[in-house]
Amino acid sequence: ALHKALDDPSARVRQRAAESLGELASPESVQFLLKALEDNDNAVRKEAVDALGRIGDPQSVGPLMAYIESRRLDGEIPLNAIWALGNIADPTPLSLLMELRDNSDPYVAYNAMWALREIGDKKGDGAATATGEGGEAAPAEEGGGLLPSLFGGGDEGEEGAEEAPAEGEEKPAEPPKLNIPWPP
Repeated sequence: ALHKALDDPSARVRQRAAESLGELASPESVQFLLKALEDNDNAVRKEAVDALGRIGDPQSVGPLMAYIESRRLDGEIPLNAIWALGNIADPTPLSLLMELRDNSDPYVAYNAMWALREIGDKKGDGAATATGEGGEAAPAEEGGGLLPSLFGGGDEGEEGAEEAPAEGEEKPAEPPKLNIPWPP
């Protein structure tokens, strides 16, 4: 019934149907919600994006990336779509998210950084892949997962790691933590 409600003439009914499908988080609803990304009502599209993020199905990644790109052409970047990509935690949108993290809008940059962290945290087991130039998959750095490759670090205890200071020497200052303040 909720799938049929996504075709209702009333935008309010379509919006509530997408919201309900997100609450149910049923993978069977993904195809219907992907269709709702093209709805003519902004509230319906927003609820469809949120629902896809809650469901977390990797087949949503490509359409969500296309959705971000299409909205970006209209002069807006939907923050909820960035959140959805982070929640799905598939490494496919890494290049898009890395581009968005440098956006002049602090909300876009913050959400892109959050999504990158989510992808790194959930896929940082060393078996994940990152999308390289040209769309081909490149293996993540061994032992470091995606986070070190995204944020410029590595695991301690590997070659090149700092040695403990000799007796009487001060321990070097730790590098600053990545701190992204929430915009006022």
